[in-house]
Amino acid sequence: MENDTGDSFGTDFERSTRPAAGSFELPIASEANPKPSISITTIANWEQFPASLLIRNALWFCRLRWIIILILILISALDVLSESVRQLGFAVNSAAFFAIAGILTIMNLGYLAAVKRSIGKAKSNQLLLNLRFQIAADLLILTFVVHYLGSIETYAPFLYLLHIVLACIFFSRSESLLLTVLAFSLYLACLTLESTGAISWNAGVFESTAFRGGITRPQIAINLLSIAGIWGAVWYLASHLSNLIALRDRELANKNEELTRTQAEKTRHMLRTTHELKSPFAAIHLNTQLLLGGYAGKLPDEAIKIIQRIADRGNRLSHEIQAMLQLANVTSVTKDALRWTELDIGHLLKRCIEQLEPVAQGRQVRIESRIDSSPTVGVEDHLLMLFSNLISNAIHYSYQKGTIWISCAPSNLGSSKSAVITIRDQGIGIAPEKLPYIFEEYYRTEEATAHNKESSGLGLAIVKNVAALHRIAVSVESTPSKGTAFTCRVPILPEKTPSQGSEGTIRKWKHVLEYLRGGS
Repeated sequence: MENDTGDSFGTDFERSTRPAAGSFELPIASEANPKPSISITTIANWEQFPASLLIRNALWFCRLRWIIILILILISALDVLSESVRQLGFAVNSAAFFAIAGILTIMNLGYLAAVKRSIGKAKSNQLLLNLRFQIAADLLILTFVVHYLGSIETYAPFLYLLHIVLACIFFSRSESLLLTVLAFSLYLACLTLESTGAISWNAGVFESTAFRGGITRPQIAINLLSIAGIWGAVWYLASHLSNLIALRDRELANKNEELTRTQAEKTRHMLRTTHELKSPFAAIHLNTQLLLGGYAGKLPDEAIKIIQRIADRGNRLSHEIQAMLQLANVTSVTKDALRWTELDIGHLLKRCIEQLEPVAQGRQVRIESRIDSSPTVGVEDHLLMLFSNLISNAIHYSYQKGTIWISCAPSNLGSSKSAVITIRDQGIGIAPEKLPYIFEEYYRTEEATAHNKESSGLGLAIVKNVAALHRIAVSVESTPSKGTAFTCRVPILPEKTPSQGSEGTIRKWKHVLEYLRGGS
């Protein structure tokens, strides 16, 4: 190994980075073990869902209500243009709409205060009561809006449909039916009070009262029946579709849970089996080395060849078992269960190079490196797996007397700072059409199998899982028969200058916490 600090490394490395015939970038997963999500459009029984989900939807109702308040204020503002509006035949009761907007504002602020007080404290049934009250109160306010827009002169009554559909989405079928009946009852009460003179009626936003004066009570009754039929049909379709989606989601959730249990059992079985195999293979390897070392006396040449084959095959299987254990270790734990520490990427790379240098010498491959210190937060064993597998692949798939270039340097990309690690070899390369598949478990190209028969086919699968866990961007460029280059972008910690003192340390560890939470 040469840790060259002169210009020769840079010149050779730049010359080796000419455009490749093919490239592929491994997608970055935001979570290595994503938690199952619940869509708010598929809830049929709110009591089964956590309070946090109910809080999010209560806040969504409040945000939607701010939009309605803004629309009411804009309608109230039409009074400023009263002359122009009246020329078009409109007569807007701006005071009434402004008053309704004010009442809604006070109510919304109260809802928000209640929801925020309940964060981390309230139970699901309390939040459900809050949501139900919001819907019922909105229907009452909407009835006043319909009255001032024109209860029979305009299409305002169809605004109730928005609440009916929302009720079908957010509540059970029986509750949404009750809210639909409540909406119709409020509209019926509005018409009854208007027709009996209990409340003054006008033409809504129109100046002319000719339309209402020309319609008879039987016609109003027919309109009411039509509205009831339309609302009932909308409720039936919306609630039916909502229930179908909820049922499908429950089935998918059950299947996902079943698959998760099956996968966990499969992983446990594999770990148990591989652990049981590890000791026998170690014993086989030890005994073959004793025999080859002359412990049992001089052996015939044919016997030595057979024992050597046993040793080689046992060594290969031992490496495969180790790779399987590494992959299981990466995929079977969650992010929070791991031991995250501050690490130096440069130090890890040097450890990997030192460990693999004898392997490279045995294959007559030279390693050149230029590595800068780059602090990060990660799981030490996992990052060692990632770099070891990439460097080991570069060694095993290089031609004899080839060179591997390894570099690590900090880089600024946008607002985030990262360490760019590049491992480039002069090996067999990978065809462009095969690059998207190389990170799959047990995938090996025909060329790779012919060049190196000892590979387990799990190395890059381990790289993929470690990269996902640490949010490392991995890309690969390759030219068949020329070589391959893997580039990793690892998020690093901000530097601390002497003048920053404790403030810099606090900022640094805030960055660590954001990293662990999945932030950028």
